Amino acid sequence: MSAKQWVSKYRPSTLGHIRGNKGPISTLKGMVRRNMPLNALLEGPPGTGKTSSVWCVARAMKLPVLEMNASNDRGTNAIRRKVRSFCEQVGRRLIILDEADSMVPAAQKALVRLMDEFPDTCFAIVCNRLDKMVNDVQSRCLALSYERLEEKDIRETLGVILEKEGVQWDKKGLDAVLFVSNGDMRTAITCCQAVWSGTGFINEANVYAMMDQPNYGTVYGMLNEPEKAIQLSACLYEKGYNAMDIVTVMYSIASKTFKFKKYVEEIVHAHQRINVSPTKLQMDALIYKLVAV
Repeated sequence: MSAKQWVSKYRPSTLGHIRGNKGPISTLKGMVRRNMPLNALLEGPPGTGKTSSVWCVARAMKLPVLEMNASNDRGTNAIRRKVRSFCEQVGRRLIILDEADSMVPAAQKALVRLMDEFPDTCFAIVCNRLDKMVNDVQSRCLALSYERLEEKDIRETLGVILEKEGVQWDKKGLDAVLFVSNGDMRTAITCCQAVWSGTGFINEANVYAMMDQPNYGTVYGMLNEPEKAIQLSACLYEKGYNAMDIVTVMYSIASKTFKFKKYVEEIVHAHQRINVSPTKLQMDALIYKLVAV
C-alpha cells in the first residue's frame, strides 16, 4: 500500500491527461502551442483540474513557477513581498495564486499593480467564485471556466489508480465514492485512499462511514417513498446525523434524478430554513411537503 498521497502521486503531468473541461483545456493547449502564456483567471468548483492544468502549462513551456495559496497569504504585504521579489527576476515566469477569491480587495488591487508593472510575468489566478474577484483583476485576464467533472471521467481515473494500487473494491463502493465526491476528482481520490487505508476494502458502507455522510440508499428511500421518510430519517438521527446532513444529501440525489426533480424546489427552501434552524421539526415539515407534492 502506497504511503504517498495519491492526489500528488497521480496528478496529471500534461494537459492531455486532464479529464473533462475540454473548452478551457483546449485554450491552454493553444497557448502552449503558440508559446504565448497569458494572464488567466481560472474559476470553478474545487477538484476540477484548475491548478493542475496550470502546472501542466508551466511544465510544457519550461517556466519558473511561484505557487502561493492566497488563503494563507491574503494580505497586501504578503502579495507585495513574495510576488515582487519573484517578478523582479530576469525572464518569463509564472505565478500561480490558488484560492485567490479569499484575498481581500486591497490585496487584489496590489496584485493588479504588479501585473501592470511586470508584463513578462504571467499570472494564473485560481478561484472558486468569480464574483469575489475585483473587476480590475478580471479585465486583465483570460477567463477560463471549469465545471464539475462527469462521473465517467472520475470513474475511469479511479479505475486506473485502484488497479495500480492493488485496491479491493466493489461497484456499489465506487458508486458511493462518485456520489460523495460530487464531481470533485480530488475528493474522489482522497476518499478512495482513506477508505482503503482505513478498512482495506472500498464498499458502500465503508465509504459512507469514512466520509460521515448519510447512506445514499436510505435517503433515496425517503424520496422514493416519502410516506416512510419519517421512519427512515429517525434511523439516520440514531446514527448521529442531523437535519443539515440529510437535506444536503436529499438535494444532491433529487437534483441528479429525473423522477425526483419535482422535489428540488421544496428541498432548496427547506435547506435555507434548516441552515438557520437545523432542527428535526424542520426536516419533518419538509417530509410532509414532499408527501403532498
